[in-house]
Amino acid sequence: MISSAQVLTETVTSTPCESLAGCNLNKLNLTKAELTGASLTGSNLNGVTAIHATFVNVNLSMANLNGADLTVA
Repeated sequence: MISSAQVLTETVTSTPCESLAGCNLNKLNLTKAELTGASLTGSNLNGVTAIHATFVNVNLSMANLNGADLTVA
């Protein structure tokens, strides 16, 4: 049997992401994330773990925060 796997490429930069608006971040681990000034408008944050994350001036309007753990965020 011959199998193949897809290659996953991720680019990480130091440039801040100003907008995550409308993104599906379902159950993502954002522990200690620096989200200052980000727009999360309409994003799905269902079940997100964001313990000790920084949410200064973050736009969370219409975001789904069901089950999100924002302890000390």
